[in-house]
Amino acid sequence: MKNAFARFGKTLGSLVVVGGLMTCGLFAGTTALVTVNLPHAVTVGSTTLPSGHYTISAVDMASGDDVLILRADKGNTTVTLQAQKSTLASNSDKTQVFVTRDGDTWNLDKMVIEGTDVSYQFAK
Repeated sequence: MKNAFARFGKTLGSLVVVGGLMTCGLFAGTTALVTVNLPHAVTVGSTTLPSGHYTISAVDMASGDDVLILRADKGNTTVTLQAQKSTLASNSDKTQVFVTRDGDTWNLDKMVIEGTDVSYQFAK
């Protein structure tokens, strides 16, 4: 019986360590791109975010997919965004986040990054 508990403890400990390493690996691949102040409530996919300060970070996915994370500076609001990455004709001279208005609704549209030729188009 003691051996069974010892094996269970070792297995559980191994799972905790591996899970922790995987989580650290995920966040190690996260790069903060933009801090933005949204003056209006903005719809992102099926989520409406209140106005306020947010950080948009890129996650380096092994699959090559472009995934961005939008985090509120206050509260626990976090949204994962699918984006299509495209190349601009030249490097952007400033970072910009574009929103579009459709009636009373504001939608997150695209983002360009200063000093790069990268543009992200957000899925609607």
